[in-house]
Amino acid sequence: MDRWACVNIPALPLQFALVQRPDWKAYPVVIISRDAPNGEVMWLNKKAARSGIRKGLRYATALEIEPDLRANVISRTTISRQIKRIENTLQTVTPDVESSDDIPGVFWLNATGMGGVYGTISRWGKRIIAILKECGYQATVTIGFTRFGTYAASAAHTGVTIFRDRAEELQTVHEIKLRDLSLPSDLVDTLGMLGIETVDGFIALPADGLRKRFGETAYTLHRWASGDMWDPLRPERREPTLYSRIEFERPESDALRLFTAISSVLQPLIHQTSARGNAVREVRWVMLLDTGERRSESVKPATPSIDERQIGDLVRLRIESLQLDAGVDELLISVQTVPTQAGQTSLLTVRQKRDLAAADRALARLRAEFGDNAVVRACLEDRQLPEARYRWEPVDRARFPKPVQTSLLSLVRRVYTKPRPIQQACMVTKIAGPYVVSGGWWYTTPESKEEVHREYYFVLTTNEAILWVYYDRANQQWFAQGEVA
Repeated sequence: MDRWACVNIPALPLQFALVQRPDWKAYPVVIISRDAPNGEVMWLNKKAARSGIRKGLRYATALEIEPDLRANVISRTTISRQIKRIENTLQTVTPDVESSDDIPGVFWLNATGMGGVYGTISRWGKRIIAILKECGYQATVTIGFTRFGTYAASAAHTGVTIFRDRAEELQTVHEIKLRDLSLPSDLVDTLGMLGIETVDGFIALPADGLRKRFGETAYTLHRWASGDMWDPLRPERREPTLYSRIEFERPESDALRLFTAISSVLQPLIHQTSARGNAVREVRWVMLLDTGERRSESVKPATPSIDERQIGDLVRLRIESLQLDAGVDELLISVQTVPTQAGQTSLLTVRQKRDLAAADRALARLRAEFGDNAVVRACLEDRQLPEARYRWEPVDRARFPKPVQTSLLSLVRRVYTKPRPIQQACMVTKIAGPYVVSGGWWYTTPESKEEVHREYYFVLTTNEAILWVYYDRANQQWFAQGEVA
């Protein structure tokens, strides 16, 4: 590969949070490791930095510095999902895209020949910035000759940077400040006290001594920056998507006829997929209604498959569940494929007492009929308020349970989705409490900035129900949080 390109979306989790909450752009904003007073500040915007907040501060300390602070927690799953979407976007301008395992928002691309495709290499770089801006992200692009050189320049510069030759890249990179790179702040501070502030000074340090004093992260970076460690581009290959189009003579709204039409083109698409040694990962169809509206639907088999009956059954379930307000003028059907893995198309399977594959197929049917968010599981969150201590996460595969041995017995509680106001008095025979939850670092909503002060009780009613209730001191009202099973 002759030319590298590095696309850098600085502080990707922070940018994603602002895409989700554009009204926060006028405020100091931080992304924290967890929703708790001792949660660590991971990313912050310029307004937060001007207030004196720094990476590594505790959330409670940051709130003391800036009472008007806005904060959010972005899970690793959410970040990974956004990285995948950005990869797919970048693959529209070059097929070879690799995302960084260590720095969210850094991507390397194969830039070889792109100048010929887009007229000039500069026009290609500007096109990348433009398509990411359409997604809500600010990015920089550096086109050069090495992995580290393009990354370092993309972290320190803005817009599109293009190096004419390796010598220019080397000279520019050696002058870049270490604080512009995504390095541990304690490493940058320590090196700064030693008078080492640039990449050039960092490379001049003895590698073995650096390893002993600062560890593997600094050692690996040194080898990377000095050119001792060469790593080829490792792009994730995207298999081609197969398409077919259907036009109706007059608007069609009957579910059976729509399914029959899709089936007529789906079968040859699956055959093409199988002939290429691939399997179907997803079937998607876009319906152009006679009102001009576009509606998109998709189904996924439990695992990539070429089983026509299984895939067709999922399509039928989804179509039968649709409620169309108008007839369909046109259908665009697409089949996304992946390379076939060993065992995916095997005819002989070993039956187990608990068949996970059968469970996966059942879950796929539920998603097809009731929607992609029909199958979820509760995942615990490290947060303070009971209603925020779990979230619903989509389930893609069935898994065997893994019980954990513990000597701690937990009280099983049914937690209501939202606390329910207690409108009328009930007869209580026994009460335990109060257990107080209060503080300025967690709020009922980020916008209201209303401090929480709840006094929790367990109460035994005359009908032998055990309720979990609290008194909201700010609103002067009783609420039921849940009940004990």
